[in-house]
Amino acid sequence: MLAGQGVRTEELVVLCLPPGAALVIGLLGVLKARGTYVPVDARAPASWRDAVVADCGAGLAVSPAEDPPGWLVQRLADGRSASMPSWPAAAERGAGAAAVHYSRGMQCDGVVLEHRQLFPLLADPALPGLAAGDVTAQRASVCSDLLNLEIWRPLAAGAAIAIPAAARSVPVPAAR
Repeated sequence: MLAGQGVRTEELVVLCLPPGAALVIGLLGVLKARGTYVPVDARAPASWRDAVVADCGAGLAVSPAEDPPGWLVQRLADGRSASMPSWPAAAERGAGAAAVHYSRGMQCDGVVLEHRQLFPLLADPALPGLAAGDVTAQRASVCSDLLNLEIWRPLAAGAAIAIPAAARSVPVPAAR
């Protein structure tokens, strides 16, 4: 779906989705299309979501569609470019951007997570071991960089991810 929208290498794709299976599928889809995901909680105030989109200069946004149920993929006319122009080229950095995370409650402060930073996390022996058949909870905020640990580590081990109902329904506080 995203590759069909012309996602380019490291193009920023805002995923404005609540915690759940759609978010995990969206994260995987962006990476498969060679994009860089920018997770934004759909329950956050519109003013904060708009500030993140404006700050990061994303080229695409993915949000839930209600009629018919599914996803709404929008090309953003004001996206700055296929990738952040101020970032060094992927070849210069050696790994390319996997994600950009914005913390809630603070000024817009996108933090880039590169692939080379993500892969060691999956195999870190200091973290509890996971195996096929295990089930872990995904409780971190959609906006938090902890999301990467709670999603990619279980999936890499063949474990399942459970999203508690409370995490899906807890209102997000307004930004400060």
